[in-house]
Amino acid sequence: MEIRAEGRVELVCVLSPCALCDTPFELADGDPLLVARSGRGELVGRVCSGCASSGEEELRERLLERARRLRERADRLEDLACEEIRLPPLRE
Repeated sequence: MEIRAEGRVELVCVLSPCALCDTPFELADGDPLLVARSGRGELVGRVCSGCASSGEEELRERLLERARRLRERADRLEDLACEEIRLPPLRE
């Protein structure tokens, strides 16, 4: 994976989740647009300055922590899908 600058932000202000750690961060007009790309060059997404400035070991820990949280969320969603689902009647 590679993190690199690809242009500058041209919007006044945007709140965006980091593609790597999922922490919301602010993008303001003129800021460098940091993105992560996989080893195959595929776009992963926008990256916060915390991930971009962390070392390899810390970034690996951030990625593993996010993967753990995603697995926990997937487990909760699968549990919900197994429960009885009751929906309110639709208005006609």
